[in-house]
Amino acid sequence: SVQNQLQLAAKNEDVQTIKHDVQLLKDKDNDRVAFHAYIAESNVPDTQNGVIRFSHKVTNTGHGYNSQSGAFTAPSAGDYIFIVNVDISTNYDGLHIIHNG
Repeated sequence: SVQNQLQLAAKNEDVQTIKHDVQLLKDKDNDRVAFHAYIAESNVPDTQNGVIRFSHKVTNTGHGYNSQSGAFTAPSAGDYIFIVNVDISTNYDGLHIIHNG
């Protein structure tokens, strides 16, 4: 009947809207960038060119941190926050976070 066809068309439109909304959420989630890594050893491992490579990577959402090079590359423009904890009880030589370096 015509009424059933109209109801089916309305349901199909609802399904398309939901699919579109789900895709928007997936795209938004893909924009997230975060990494958590640390060094568990009491001494910092040998560095190459002064770059510390974290020995343990917990998460790397967005793949911004390269554990081979020790560098974080922002995959998109925006504001980023870095939180660093350093134990300076012995042999503290300093710590630098370099932007575009």
